[in-house]
Amino acid sequence: MEALYTIALTQMPGLTPQHVRTLLREMGSAAEVYAHRHELAGLLRRVLPAAGGHFADWSGALRRAEEELSFVRRFRVEVLTYGAAAYPRRLRECPDAPVVLYFRGSALLDAPRVVSVVGTRRCTPQALDRTEAFVRRLQARAPGTLVVSGLAYGIDHQAHVTALSCGLPTVAVMGTGLDRIYPAAHRDTAVRIMASGGGLLTEYPSRTIPFGENFRRRNRIVAGLADAVVVVETPEHGGSMLTARLAASYDRPVFAFPGSLDAEGGRGLNRLIRSQVAGLIASADDFLSDMGWAGELP
Repeated sequence: MEALYTIALTQMPGLTPQHVRTLLREMGSAAEVYAHRHELAGLLRRVLPAAGGHFADWSGALRRAEEELSFVRRFRVEVLTYGAAAYPRRLRECPDAPVVLYFRGSALLDAPRVVSVVGTRRCTPQALDRTEAFVRRLQARAPGTLVVSGLAYGIDHQAHVTALSCGLPTVAVMGTGLDRIYPAAHRDTAVRIMASGGGLLTEYPSRTIPFGENFRRRNRIVAGLADAVVVVETPEHGGSMLTARLAASYDRPVFAFPGSLDAEGGRGLNRLIRSQVAGLIASADDFLSDMGWAGELP
C-alpha cells in the first residue's frame, strides 16, 4: 500500500517533490499521510493554496495510482520510492530528488562508479568521436563504470551505443513514461540497453507524452545519479548546460572538453570552463586521474 499512496501523492497537481518529501518526513510514510488526509487537506489549503484543493481529491489520485501499479506489474517495472532502500543513494542526496522512480532493467544504480555523459543533439562528427573515445577509454581503465545519459540524438545516443559495444552498463533517463520510447528511432537502442545489463529510468508514469519541460526536469536525475558529469559539446543555452549547473549545485564534479571558438557547440563548453563550473579535460585519462578512478592500465 505504501507504493500506492506514494504514487498517488505524485499525481496531485501543485505538490512538488519537495512538498511530498516534507509530508513523508513529517508523517513517517505515505500511508500515514493518507490516514490523516482530511486534517492535512485543511492545512494545505492555508499553506499551499495552489495544492490544497487538489489534495482533497484522493479518489482520483488513487485511481491513477492503481492504474500505474497495474502497468508496472504487467511489464515488470520496479517502483523505487524515495524512502526505500533500493532508491539510488546519490540521487537521494539531492534536494529536488523525485519521490518515485520507475525502473526497467538490471543495472546497479548504486554502482561504485557512475558517470553521466551529456551533450548537444546537434553535435559535430568530432564530438561523436570524442564521446566514443572517452567511453572506450573508461571501459579500459575503469571497467564496470555505469554510463548514464538521456537517450537523445547526438552525444547521448553515442554514449549509450559505445557503452553497449564495449561492455559497460548504461542507463537511459527518460522524459516520458516507460510505455513510450522517445525518440522512437532509438527504440532498438533502448531494447539493447535492457538486454545488456543496463536499464531505463524515469520519474514519469505511463502515458506521459514527450513534453519539453519534462526533459528539462529529467536533467536533474541525470546529474544526481552520477559521481560526476562530463559535457562533450553544448551551445550556451543547451540542456547540457542545465545538467552541468545542476550537478555543480549538488556538489558533483563537472568536466568539459575545450570547445572550438568558431563552433556553436563549443561556446557552452568554454563558458562552463571559464565560469569554473567545469574542469577542463582533454581526454578520459584526465577525467580518470582527477576522479581517482584509474584501474589497471591497458
